Amino acid sequence: TFSGAFAVVLLQVAPLEWAVLPQAVAVLVEEIRQRRPAKVAAFNVAQNVLMFVLARLAMNAVEGTAHDASQQRQLAALVLGAVVYFVVNNVLTGAILGLTSGTGVLGSIVAGMRREIPVTPIVLGLAPMFAASLEFSLWTAPLCLFLIGAVRAAAKISTEHEIAALHDALTGLPNRTLMLSRLEESLAAVDDDRQAALLMVDLDHFKEINDSLGHATGDELLTLV
Repeated sequence: TFSGAFAVVLLQVAPLEWAVLPQAVAVLVEEIRQRRPAKVAAFNVAQNVLMFVLARLAMNAVEGTAHDASQQRQLAALVLGAVVYFVVNNVLTGAILGLTSGTGVLGSIVAGMRREIPVTPIVLGLAPMFAASLEFSLWTAPLCLFLIGAVRAAAKISTEHEIAALHDALTGLPNRTLMLSRLEESLAAVDDDRQAALLMVDLDHFKEINDSLGHATGDELLTLV
């Protein structure tokens, strides 16, 4: 999402609560809308608060608490804040996923970062541009929406292509490439307490359906199964 880029800017130019409160409320509203368990909602809100606090501390370490820091230090603070925001977000999310799924914390964190790296740094990298445009004039803020729209469209197309490459076009299920990838992950997590198994499912006499009723009916049967 693009809230991270604006939040990083707010962390630098406004009091901490200006960045924390809107994001926390937005996350809470989304958690309620998705009807997620209370503990999940609490974790996600706390995660966002912690991300912002640590990012703000990192910014203060670079530019201090005064507002007369040089432009170079301000830019360095923005970059460092975005990096901390990205790392803390992925470490917390990857850790909780690794613990709940049993796949291992470190592996889950690394896999999450690999998924996020193609898009998230670009989104967070927009923060200095937003800050510069707002410094020039508040009326330039709507122009940022065009840039956001372009990046969102590119990310959406990229995601759709990635999904199409890893899923069967007929059923929407993971294809052989994704199955082998998940199998490798499962085998890598095998130890004395955790083993892996592969279940094969086959349909007997499926060729007779195609031959007698046609491939369209065979495809429908496959989708139903």
